[in-house]
Amino acid sequence: MKRPQTLTIPVTFTNVGAAPVSFTRTDSISWIKAGYRSGTLTPGQSRRFTITANISGLAAGSYNGIATVTAGGITKQVPVTLAPSAAALVPAIGLNTTSLGFAETVVGTNLSVQTIAVSNVGGGTLSWTTSDNAASLTLSPVSGTNSGSVTTSVDLTGLAAGTYNAIITVAASVSTNSPQQIPVS
Repeated sequence: MKRPQTLTIPVTFTNVGAAPVSFTRTDSISWIKAGYRSGTLTPGQSRRFTITANISGLAAGSYNGIATVTAGGITKQVPVTLAPSAAALVPAIGLNTTSLGFAETVVGTNLSVQTIAVSNVGGGTLSWTTSDNAASLTLSPVSGTNSGSVTTSVDLTGLAAGTYNAIITVAASVSTNSPQQIPVS
């Protein structure tokens, strides 16, 4: 499951006038969410809400947008800039399967290959490796960056009839969800 990476900033509106003021907030920023899009403040009343920037999927760099607040007939446009660094963008391993099964085959033959799709469902750069705990499994390639496909094949030569189980591990040195394990039967 993708875990959003967020940066939260508290913001407070205060009515310093003598009459109630209605406010409306709009923005052109797809990576930002804020509470209280509109409301009314009585004289002296403050309302605190948070602006949350979702940096999941953003590359390092600079992102700009305009937040517009209209209150009491006055419109203010506030430039908003987000500059996530590569260190702030934590990668996460995404896999297209939770298990692999090679069933009902003749002993002494090689099974067809199956593919595991690996992707970066976080930010930044994901450098991943694959490994397994069975001599009969072959993985190719055994490492990659961001997205890629790992071909999994089984060699049954020399194995007796029966059920065999193994684990394929996909790991990354920097990831919010490493390692990931895929059972193989």
